[in-house]
Amino acid sequence: FFTYLFAGSPLIFAGWALLAPALLVLLEPSAAWILGKIFFVRPMLLRTAWSRTPWRAGAMIAALMIGVTLFVTVRARTHSLLTSWVSPARLPDLAAKSFTGITERRVAEVRHDHPEIGDVTLLDYFPVRLRATPRNTNTVFSEPNTTFIAIQPASFAKMVEIEYVEGDPKTALRQLEDGRHVYVSKEFHYAHNLGVGDTLTLTASDGRPIDFKIAAVVTSTGVEMVKNYFNLRGTFTEKSVSSVLGSVSDARKYFHLDQLTIMLADVKPAAASPAAMAGLHRQLINEGFIESVSSVELKAGIARVLKRVTDALSLIGLGALCVASLGVANMVIASVHAKRFEFGVLRAIGAGRAQLVRMVIAEVSLVGIVAGVLGAAAGLQFAYMASLVDQLLIGFQSNFLSDHL
Repeated sequence: FFTYLFAGSPLIFAGWALLAPALLVLLEPSAAWILGKIFFVRPMLLRTAWSRTPWRAGAMIAALMIGVTLFVTVRARTHSLLTSWVSPARLPDLAAKSFTGITERRVAEVRHDHPEIGDVTLLDYFPVRLRATPRNTNTVFSEPNTTFIAIQPASFAKMVEIEYVEGDPKTALRQLEDGRHVYVSKEFHYAHNLGVGDTLTLTASDGRPIDFKIAAVVTSTGVEMVKNYFNLRGTFTEKSVSSVLGSVSDARKYFHLDQLTIMLADVKPAAASPAAMAGLHRQLINEGFIESVSSVELKAGIARVLKRVTDALSLIGLGALCVASLGVANMVIASVHAKRFEFGVLRAIGAGRAQLVRMVIAEVSLVGIVAGVLGAAAGLQFAYMASLVDQLLIGFQSNFLSDHL
């Protein structure tokens, strides 16, 4: 990571900047004709304007690229994050918790009182003891606590997006409904070196060891949201190694789970605005739900924060572009000073002051165009690289900008 940060990124920018002299020489014939027509300057006067001092022009382009690259990187990066997190395929619109338990009758009453609520699924969680396995007898993981999340498989799979790292979705879901099978999280898989088909042993409420087969290794944005909001990670001991997902029937049969306490719900599209969800949120709290969170509100809040951060960082990019422009202005002055003999000859044969100004503007225009193109390309590459770093460092796959064009 540090090699990428301190060596890779600067070298990539330098590589894009070093393309500038070659690109200028390549574009010079056509650019001289086009810019000559636009600025009413004879194309022959521009034909060697850039190839005579390609490295000076390349330095001007590199200076302008800093601001353009930063601006494009920030905007593309934010768009990637927004499309990845704010608009996931299936994330429950609402999560609510009641310490007194949520029965099917209570769910029916909630749906009757709030017709805007559509699909509903219930779940709960509790600590379980994981016994050491032959695949991992390390004392660090010997007899640790972990979290058993009891779900209703069929309704849960419809509402929550689950990414299968290992295992076939249809087969795994059927095995989970049949019982004595669990899904394990990606962190659990890495910590214990257990995958699909392996057996893990949990201690039942009466102290008996119960073997469960691993049906799939999964990760889920929806589950992470519920776990983090209701503080499932901090509820148990420090030896907790993330979670396993099992069925409600297994939880009641082997661990004596009584009432489920968490409800996930989707709302109809007409009631999915942040304002409507905020009202529903307050009503559920008044009706006895101790905690309630709306993913619609969360996503809207996250979008606002990201946009504010983006605007602030964009101002930094624009500021860098303005500072670079001052440097470019000095380079242009130096270039004009170096060409004073040429300009004197042109003035002697009848070229007006305005024509000389147009020549300078034409030369700088190509420099600005090339800087914009190379800076935008470098910015998009940095944004793409950032999405890959997300996956490597935190396991979150952010979608690159091009995935949604």
